[in-house]
Amino acid sequence: MTLRALAAFALASAGLLAPPPAAAEDGIDSRFVAQCLDVHLPAGAAVAERRCVGLLSLSCMNRPEGRSTVGQSACLLREAAAWERVMETSLAALSERVALHDAASEPAGAAADALVRAQSAWEAYAEAECGYAYALWGDGSFRQVAGADCRLNTVARRAIQLRAQIGFES
Repeated sequence: MTLRALAAFALASAGLLAPPPAAAEDGIDSRFVAQCLDVHLPAGAAVAERRCVGLLSLSCMNRPEGRSTVGQSACLLREAAAWERVMETSLAALSERVALHDAASEPAGAAADALVRAQSAWEAYAEAECGYAYALWGDGSFRQVAGADCRLNTVARRAIQLRAQIGFES
């Protein structure tokens, strides 16, 4: 059992975090991720990443439907979708904060423009990075899992980073 699996098991066993069942609605997954961040992000981004990333997919992969490469990919992409919603929500909230910051700063709009450029650059990076992870496996079926795992981890890190910045003080 990996360290991440042990941590997920310990949290779930203690009743602190219980991932929703596999058939849960998409919104439940993103709320679960957001609640995990509420608990762990105050201790830092690295702690939040260790404690929150992979809980949904691990729970899903422990079910019969998550044991094949196709099932594993589906589990990873399900969690990636939840993290994408958290990332989008965090980006919107951060954009509002940055707009308030820009209103009191010169030149007006500089931080908002920089955030848009940073997000655009991140999107290009994520696509290239996960395309590389996928391509490494050639024609093998595991490339689906590698690409999905990359997407999950890349999006989760960005979501955590953006969410951590929401409360910045200039």
